[in-house]
Amino acid sequence: MMKYIKFLGVFLLLSCNYVLANKDTLDRAVQSLILEKIGGDSSEIDVQYESEYRERYLKERSDQIADVALEKHNPKNRSFRVRILLRDKDLLEEVHNISGRYVTYIQVPVTNRMIANGDLIKESDVSYIKTKTSNLKGQVYLSKEKLIGMQANNIIQHGKALKLSDLRRPPVINSDDMVNIIFETNNIRLKTIAIALEGGAVGDNIKVKNEKSGNIVYGRIIDKKTVRVDYAQ
Repeated sequence: MMKYIKFLGVFLLLSCNYVLANKDTLDRAVQSLILEKIGGDSSEIDVQYESEYRERYLKERSDQIADVALEKHNPKNRSFRVRILLRDKDLLEEVHNISGRYVTYIQVPVTNRMIANGDLIKESDVSYIKTKTSNLKGQVYLSKEKLIGMQANNIIQHGKALKLSDLRRPPVINSDDMVNIIFETNNIRLKTIAIALEGGAVGDNIKVKNEKSGNIVYGRIIDKKTVRVDYAQ
C-alpha cells in the first residue's frame, strides 16, 4: 500500500510539472521571438498580454500550440503582436492573435569589494544582478568573460555597478621597455630591437625608437614583447 501511495505521489508530481511546463510554452515562444528580434545584450525578458481571457484560453491549450509567429514588434514602446496556430488531436486548427508588452533585462556586473585604482579584476570580485535595460541610461556593461583581467581606472566602491568607463586594459609595455619590432609587407618580414617611448595595452598604438637607426615609428602592440610596425611609414 505504501509503495502504491509513493508511486501515486511521484506520478502526480510529474504530471503537475508537465502541466506547468506546458503552460509556459506560449511565454517561452514569445520571449524567444522577441529576443531574436531585438538582439543586443538583453538576456531575459518578461511578457504581459493585453487580454487575460485570451491568454488563459491559449495557455489552457498549450499542448495544442503548433506555431507561434511574431507579426508586429515596436521596440519604442516595447509592444508586440503574435499569431498562434492551435492544432488539436483531430488536426482541427484555430488561429489566434494576441498582443502585449514586454520588459527586457540584463545581468549587470557589481563589485563584491572595494577595488583600488590599478587593481586587476578577478572573477571573485564580481557578481551579477538582474536589471531592467530601461534603467541603464546608455551605460555600457561587460560580460564576466570580458571583465576578468581588466584594470580599474579609479577607486570603485563595494556594490557599485561596473561600467566600461570604469576600466581599462592593463598595460603590457611600459615606457623605456626593450621590445621587438616587426616590419611586414607582402612576403617580407623584418625584426629588430627598439625602445618603447610610450606604454600601452595590447592593441594600442605607441611610439618606438629603433635602437640601431634611431628612427622613431608608430606600431601596434601585439604582446608584452612585440610591436608590429606598418612598413608604409
